[in-house]
Formats: sequence, structure tokens, C-alpha cells
Amino acid sequence: MKGYKISVNGYCSGFKYEIGKTYTLKKGKLELCNNGFHFCKNIDNVFKWYHYDKNNTIIFEVEALGKIIKDIDECVTNKIKVLKIIPKEKYNKLFKRYKFDMNYNIIYEEDSDGCWIKYNYNKNNNIIYEEDSKGFWKKWEYDENNNLIFKKYSSGYWEKWKYNNNNLIYKEDSTGYKELLR
Repeated sequence: MKGYKISVNGYCSGFKYEIGKTYTLKKGKLELCNNGFHFCKNIDNVFKWYHYDKNNTIIFEVEALGKIIKDIDECVTNKIKVLKIIPKEKYNKLFKRYKFDMNYNIIYEEDSDGCWIKYNYNKNNNIIYEEDSKGFWKKWEYDENNNLIFKKYSSGYWEKWKYNNNNLIYKEDSTGYKELLR
């Protein structure tokens, strides 16, 4: 069975994956979410397991060669072969529930119930606006060094940050929940 494995720079659960190599489970009982080589049959499910980071996410096409245990969104096998890296240029063709801009930022995602989220980014690829199908939104603001300085939610809640000359946070502030309940 072929599928997709998400990783952070080729690593998943402390294990380094390489194209063309086959890996076999050496210890323990094969168990979903616990032990074995996990993958998704449907590429749209990979972001459920790792947060997408356009600079560090690598998605492999894999083939399960051993015993397979299946769940709704993922599978696990005791023997897996890494076939290739999925190029980011192919994401918009392969993903059905996600859309990416020309800088490979996620600009749209939709879950299996049809609920969606849209994202906007500034010229530095920082997220600046998020809106969902239920009408909730978030806004982000950044300083000239791309440090996050303000985040506001449609609920009225907000957060502020200030940075020193070394771009380290030295002050944080936010609305408390008591202010929101007045």
C-alpha cells in the first residue's frame, strides 16, 4: 500500500528517513499511535499529525511492505520504504482540502465537515489574518524585525509583546478573561 509520511526535515519521532531506503521495526509490538512506521493513505490527513512549517516540513511518498494496521486517518506498518519526496510545487494538485500560495504558505484549509479557514500573509510571509467559516477571526501585527507585537481575536481578547535590542521579549500584556466578561 502506498501512502504519505510527514516529517520535520526528514525526521519523525526521532527517526531519520531517506529516499530509497527500507526500514523494518526491530522492537516491540506493532501498534497504531505507539510503535511502528506511521503514514497516511490520504495526503490530506498528514497535517493532523505534524504542524505544517513550509521551511521544515518534508512529505514523503512511502510504500508499506509489511503488516498494516489501519485507522480512519492513519496507518502503521512494521516495514516501510521511502519512495520520494513530494515537491511543494505539486501540493496544490495533490491536496484537496488545502491550498497554498506561491510561497507555499497555507491559504485555505477545509475539514471533512466542510468547515474552512482562510489565511493571509504579509510580504515577509508572516500570517496577518485568519478567518473561519463560523465568522471568527484573528489578526497579527509585526515590527520591522518581523517580531510578533500584537494579536487580536474576534472575541475581543488581545495580546501584545515588546522586544529589546536583541529581539528578545521583555514585556507581554493581554486582556484578561475578567475584562471580557464585563
